[in-house]
Amino acid sequence: MYELLDSKLSYSSKKDIFSYARKKSLVKGGKFNNFVESLYDYRCSVVHSKESSREKTLLQSQILINESTTSWNYIAKMIATKIIRSMEFP
Repeated sequence: MYELLDSKLSYSSKKDIFSYARKKSLVKGGKFNNFVESLYDYRCSVVHSKESSREKTLLQSQILINESTTSWNYIAKMIATKIIRSMEFP
């Protein structure tokens, strides 16, 4: 995952995303690698969660979801958008 993010995101995008994650206390440590590890841990928690937990994550109900999940979902969307926009389409 590190290689993908490093190669597809600009320096300023990585800095902005990392800053946001640190501000939301999602990352321990001051290196981008720490962010990638935390993002991967979040990804695994969603992929391997029970069905009821996954629905809570995907539905984005403000009652059922915590701030950490909301922040990670925002980060994932931001990364996906930046990577898609960086791709060259014919």
